Amino acid sequence: MRGRFIVRRPRCLIWAPAAVTFAAVSATTNATTALGQIAVPAITISGPDSARASISPGEAAYHVAVVSKRLQDDVPYMQVAAKDSIRNVLVERARVWMGHVDPQLIRGLHLDPYGVVGADASRDSAAIRAIETRLATPNLTPNARAYTYLSATIAFGRAEYAGYAARLPVAERYVAALDSMGNSVANVQFIAHALLSNTYFLSGKTTEMIRHGMRAMDCLERMDFTDRGLMYSDFQSLYVDLISVLSGQPDGPAKIAKINASLVAATTPPPALAAMDESFARTGDYWHSAAQQMITLGNRVGQRAPNLLGNYWVNVPSTGATRGVDSMVVTDGTLRVVELGDLGCGPCIASLPAMQRLQDRFPAMRSVFLTATMGAWSNRLVEPDVEAEKLRETYTQSLKVRFPISIWKGEKVRTEDGGFAPKNEGPNFANYPLLGTPTFYVIDGHGRIRRVIFGQLTPDRETQLASLIDFLSKETSAVAHQ
Repeated sequence: MRGRFIVRRPRCLIWAPAAVTFAAVSATTNATTALGQIAVPAITISGPDSARASISPGEAAYHVAVVSKRLQDDVPYMQVAAKDSIRNVLVERARVWMGHVDPQLIRGLHLDPYGVVGADASRDSAAIRAIETRLATPNLTPNARAYTYLSATIAFGRAEYAGYAARLPVAERYVAALDSMGNSVANVQFIAHALLSNTYFLSGKTTEMIRHGMRAMDCLERMDFTDRGLMYSDFQSLYVDLISVLSGQPDGPAKIAKINASLVAATTPPPALAAMDESFARTGDYWHSAAQQMITLGNRVGQRAPNLLGNYWVNVPSTGATRGVDSMVVTDGTLRVVELGDLGCGPCIASLPAMQRLQDRFPAMRSVFLTATMGAWSNRLVEPDVEAEKLRETYTQSLKVRFPISIWKGEKVRTEDGGFAPKNEGPNFANYPLLGTPTFYVIDGHGRIRRVIFGQLTPDRETQLASLIDFLSKETSAVAHQ
């Protein structure tokens, strides 16, 4: 749908929880045996969930294993005995993964680190001790050391954790240590600098944000070619954030040109690698296309946003309009978060509750969902009017969406095989290009595009977006009082 761009998540052993919640579940015999080789400190967390927050080392290790395996996601579905149970799927993935763990005792952190958990629970001193214990492990491999520094940077550099601003100097020390390891761990350095760039962006510290963002882009060309998919999978927002900040600075054009050159250059595999296997050249071509899409989209940041159009609006006074096109003006002083997607896109629908929560939390802000008819409903071809009404019922009654929705009823035309399909998806999808679904545009009250976000609004992303809305709201208020 809509030229969707998807890159498989790189396989790195990182786990960064949005909240500290553990549940004791039974492991299979093999997983239990392997877990016995992992030493994880016992944790007791105070707070509203304290009644169920005390966990054993085995439970902590098992949780880390399950989440890590869930991220890697390399167990074929058909190997899972109980296909109807997500829990059993995760258990099986954890069991297979744990079978590869070296049978050795490891002091301190393993895989993910108690450091992240400790910082999230506001136990910074315990987190630092755990990190230092891990770094002192005899014969620690360079990759293990690099991931420990990365995990420590996550623990003290994530904007989602309370009091993160005071912790940033600690994160800076860990990322400096990571940088001292050289080019061999450039992929880990990239992730760490991208993380801190995002944190400083959300806190409004643009100088530090640019410093880490440019450092991350420097890492892109230095990392192994096979790792460069990081830029085209999980970190498109880093690029857009940099463009949004640099576009208003005197030296911005030169730095943007450098970033774009690095982005394109990173898509070219080394000649020896391309000669070894032509699939690397195909991967490069795929990434090159994605890079060009990102550059096109990045050029929109800071530019004037087109008005939002619809010939069938839901949750606005003109609900159910069937003639002509109604326009929602974006220069009326209202901050807007606009999501583009459709009912057949799981991440799009999963993001709607977060959009509703943001609308309820920031009443002066306006959430808007832009979608279009697809020419069918269930297993039947239907006319646009019928589909639009079905969509209205689904969004308002089943999904409980209360903010405005624009449904573009597309004219149906005959296809080559004699059937009928929508002629196009309407002007909104042309005016607001997608890199993947869903895509979110943050538009300030002056009608300028301030940020573009890709992918489902997970709890982490929802928190980040809330911080951005709060920042832009304060910015608008400060300008108004000047």
